[in-house]
Amino acid sequence: MWKEMNKVFEWNGNKGSLLDQVSKTKGTLTAGTGEFKQTEKGQAMQFDGAATDIDSGVTLTGVKTIIMFIKPTDNTKILLDDGSDKLEITGGSYSGTGLTENYVNNLDSDVAVLNEWQMSESQFSGGIDFSTDLEVTPTTKTYIARIICFDALLTTQERNDLMEEFQHSFNLYETKYAPSPVLKQTDLSKETGLVASYNMIPSGDGVLTDTSGNGYTGTISGALSDGKGSLVFDGVDDKEVLGNLGNVKSVSFRIKLATTTEQILEGAANDKLILASAGTLTYAEFDNAYINGSDNDTISAGLWHNVVITSSTDVDMSACTLALNDTSYGAFDIADLNFYNYELTPTQAKAYHNSFQEVYFRDNMVYDGADGVVGTKDPFITGTGDFKTEELATADSVLTDLKVGAKYLECDSAGTTAVQSTQAYGEWEFNVYKGDTTNTTDIIFIDSLVGVIGSGNNYNIRIHSDEWLGLNRGGATKFATAASYTSNNTWYRLKVARLSSEGVFTDISGAGGSVVYPANTFAVFIKGGDFGDTNWTLVDPSGGSGSNPVADSTYTTSEYFVADLDDGDRIANIKMKNLVTQWI
Repeated sequence: MWKEMNKVFEWNGNKGSLLDQVSKTKGTLTAGTGEFKQTEKGQAMQFDGAATDIDSGVTLTGVKTIIMFIKPTDNTKILLDDGSDKLEITGGSYSGTGLTENYVNNLDSDVAVLNEWQMSESQFSGGIDFSTDLEVTPTTKTYIARIICFDALLTTQERNDLMEEFQHSFNLYETKYAPSPVLKQTDLSKETGLVASYNMIPSGDGVLTDTSGNGYTGTISGALSDGKGSLVFDGVDDKEVLGNLGNVKSVSFRIKLATTTEQILEGAANDKLILASAGTLTYAEFDNAYINGSDNDTISAGLWHNVVITSSTDVDMSACTLALNDTSYGAFDIADLNFYNYELTPTQAKAYHNSFQEVYFRDNMVYDGADGVVGTKDPFITGTGDFKTEELATADSVLTDLKVGAKYLECDSAGTTAVQSTQAYGEWEFNVYKGDTTNTTDIIFIDSLVGVIGSGNNYNIRIHSDEWLGLNRGGATKFATAASYTSNNTWYRLKVARLSSEGVFTDISGAGGSVVYPANTFAVFIKGGDFGDTNWTLVDPSGGSGSNPVADSTYTTSEYFVADLDDGDRIANIKMKNLVTQWI
């Protein structure tokens, strides 16, 4: 490994940052027409050769080695100190006062390779100083992804290590949407009490393997894979024959019903039926059911539900068929199915539900270019406003996720920007910052349009110009706190949770965390500022209006997550989860 202890400056443009990783000083960018660009070496600053300049704000003495990941197009100045040349390409070669040795792509050479990425190592055995500050100012179009300075000369091995890093550097990106299809277990043979298990990934010959290892192979008739880890039954003639499974006491499955009345399975011909009837789960031979971890029988259509059905006595599944009750067929998607020879406990039912929680979307903007240049930032899509990516020069004093260098999206001209999101239930988290006393800041976490409040079917969190915080539906207030509940120019982290079925909100402190709420109940929580960063605080509408939690079932689908911000407002660290965790 190269000399970490002798490193005195490190600028990682390949991560879209202006920060010196050694001193934690944020450089100042004069963009001109330059900006961070995605390249095969990750993010790189594209210097326009005229106006683009980075003043690092860092003074250095005794620099003996300078490493650059660079793609020059012509002779150019590169590093300066108060306008004085320190390192440049002239006559096609790297040069600089005091330069004693130069390597290009690990070869002892000072010849620059134009229009290609290269690692340049420039050695100054006597050391050079940047007494005003290290300034990066190419005078022709140049891409630079990384600059590292050392106060020592590197060994051959250290040079080799850095060259390996250069060769293996590539386009860095953050996986923002959940990967699909979800990887599933294919061998559960060691799980005690498991009679049969199906991960709903068929083989090419229409067979569904029993992953319990007990050999109860399923035969698919008509049902098709959706390519995302579930089977789709059409309700006309699709079924899956599982055969004689013997005695079972519990069944668990993850299902999305087409309607509130659907046939789910039979344990024998027109017997041991499990079905949904007008939104009620029916299971005559069993004792109890848990839907999404909660002890209840109410099930809705069009949403994924995690179901556990239990019996204290054996239920004989002598001729089990999925999606069939007698001669009637069921229409649904199913992503998991398990049979057990023992009665699952309420705790196990909750654990089964929680096991399907996944991050639907996450954007920490880690590799976004924090150049302050207005533009559309992937994966955001253009709405009515102008936005730019910046990074924190100082850490937030309360929220620990907002460290030096944390990226955020800032509004430069009032309006909207959005990411596609079909999530209408589950959890939404985000950091938000209201930039001025006159601003009203809206995060529309469920929306049908990329527009202003009231233009679509939406729910939003609002921080008003009077600093009250509230939950709105289409512009109508569901609850609001008293004025001055929040403060301007302060980072907060907010969480919104919405139940798809009866359940609890575990983030409510004390006994409130065990209160069961109906489907479509929202709860809003806050951290940051005076609320600290240890536990979530349930937003308190005392002195304002309405109640929190609050139920509303008006809108049950979404197309977008929208930020409707005013100048200076900011948003960061967006995370969406597909379901609300239940107590175990």
